[in-house]
Amino acid sequence: MEAFGRDRFEDVVPAATDRPGRWQLRMDTTHPILFDHVFDHAPGMLLLEAARQAALAAARPRRTAVTGMNSVFVKYAELDAPCWLETERSVDGGKVRVVARQHDREIFSSTVPLSDAPVTSATPAAASAPVFV
Repeated sequence: MEAFGRDRFEDVVPAATDRPGRWQLRMDTTHPILFDHVFDHAPGMLLLEAARQAALAAARPRRTAVTGMNSVFVKYAELDAPCWLETERSVDGGKVRVVARQHDREIFSSTVPLSDAPVTSATPAAASAPVFV
């Protein structure tokens, strides 16, 4: 959980796979915040949180904080098909690109800049919230 910047398993949205830098998006439709009402698709907030968490995990073992996000929504993420998250770190390690795919098609991408200032569980939630650029 620490790798994803979360204290509770219920709040971790990438699920492990057998490949480094690749996760399956967990779509827990009972999550009280990420699914705050009935959807026929995965909410954008879920994809943004998945990008944030995947970027933090991809930067490991370096302890980092997300300092922004530049995201593109291409298609809806459907609830009835697996959604795969893939990460690629920049050469200098200062950014992580996260791509979400369904049916082998890109549906979402985000470039996530990072800083060396670690975010801890004692940091207020607002301080670790994504900033959109």
